[in-house]
Order: sequence, then C-alpha cells, then structure tokens
Amino acid sequence: MIRSRTYKENYISYLAFEIALTFVLTFVAAGIVVFYSAGKSDARHHGHQLDYFSDNFPVYAFLCAAPALIAVAVILRNRNRNYIVGYAFDDNRKELSLLVRKLKAASLRTLTVGYTELKTEAFTEKKVFFNERYHGLSLVTSSGKLDLVRNNFIWEKQPRERIAFLDKIAEIEEQQ
Repeated sequence: MIRSRTYKENYISYLAFEIALTFVLTFVAAGIVVFYSAGKSDARHHGHQLDYFSDNFPVYAFLCAAPALIAVAVILRNRNRNYIVGYAFDDNRKELSLLVRKLKAASLRTLTVGYTELKTEAFTEKKVFFNERYHGLSLVTSSGKLDLVRNNFIWEKQPRERIAFLDKIAEIEEQQ
C-alpha cells in the first residue's frame, strides 16, 4: 500500500494554525475596512462614527470579529473530510484498497472498493476570506465520500504518488 508520509501526523495542529491565521488576518482586514469606512463617512458627512467606535470598543471588536468567526466556521465545515492517506490498486481482483482518516481523528480505516463501484467527483472549495481553496477528487462510495486533496499537506511531498493515483482512477473510469 502506498501511504502518505504524513498519515500518522497530528492534523489538528495544521487545522489550528490555519484557523489562527485566518482569524487574525480576517479580524485585521475587517478592522481596517470598518475604520476606513467610518473615517470616510465622517469626512463626507461631518459625523462622529470614529468617536463612537473609540468610545465603544466592544462594538468595534464585534464588527471585526463577526467576519473572522464566519471564516473559522467555514474552515471547520470544509476541512472535516474523509481524507485518503493511502491506496493500493489490485488489478487482478479489480479492487481499490484505501486508507482513510478524518482530520480530527487519528484512527485509520481501511476500505475496499470494487472498480465497478467507483464514482468520482472533482471538487473545488469556495474561497471565503483568507482560507486556502482545496482542490481534489472525491470517490463516492457506499460508505460516503472519500477525498484526495491535491493541494494540501497530506500529499504535498509525494506528487508522483498523487498523480499516479489520479491517473489510475481516470483509467479505471474510462474502462467503465
């Protein structure tokens, strides 16, 4: 079985780093937008919104934190996938053995899928604020969607293995 070099790593640390970075960047960007918008409005209409925000910092912080919390929620929803971290093709039996894990759980599951049962869907996540968009291939099986993400840390140091998997899946689909 071909396995990712990171299949035993703690993926939560990657998620925590991404969440922290996204929260901080989104919070700061929202703060700049709110500050700029309030200042521009004050200059045009001789208002006192900047004074209001300086006197009521919790309101200003809430306006900055709301988009940051939305971005974190989107990341948590999108990153909770069944990641393919290992695979083995058996052309004699016409089966694909997959090693699968979730982002949060370190337990590995081995699934076997017949070539005739393979159905694939390409996916691209929507870009929300500062999170990285994942691209990949989902295998739709009876046990749910299993995802091979092309542009994340799981397979990034093994491009040949990732490409070989995608090519073999395309070949199997052509034969069906």
